Amino acid sequence: MAYSRFVIAKTGSMVKDIIVFTEFKENWQYFFNQATMTPDSPGDIDKIVNVKEHRVRRGPGDPSPYIRKAGTRIFARTAKLKGSARPGNPYVVGEKAALGLGWREKRQFAILGNDMDVIAYARAKAKFEIHLWSPNGGYVVIPGVAGGTLAATAANH
Repeated sequence: MAYSRFVIAKTGSMVKDIIVFTEFKENWQYFFNQATMTPDSPGDIDKIVNVKEHRVRRGPGDPSPYIRKAGTRIFARTAKLKGSARPGNPYVVGEKAALGLGWREKRQFAILGNDMDVIAYARAKAKFEIHLWSPNGGYVVIPGVAGGTLAATAANH
């Protein structure tokens, strides 16, 4: 499955639109109240290559390589930005586990947009308390809200 590009239009005090790259829109919708998400560029594919069945080694000198079945590889047209395979910056969203340590759900998204806009969007649309990690490693705890206004306030922890 290839990554799709979703544009979340600016609202309230946001400066620009936020562009989210995700494989499944349901991953984003799990954390945020975003009912409609239509891919900005559906079918944006350069080429599809058929790959024959072949042996794959797990490492150098692997005594028992396995057989990878025939299939297809899809190459998307989305340009590389920031030197990574996915455009944008990596943001991680996590929901704490109800009991004990760890995370109930944790997902990474590639997002193009201003940090303050992403935080403002999260504050207005988070379904429950989440942790939002920015590309620089800092995180913000966002309380869950049923609805809210987009106010750009940063309280990094």
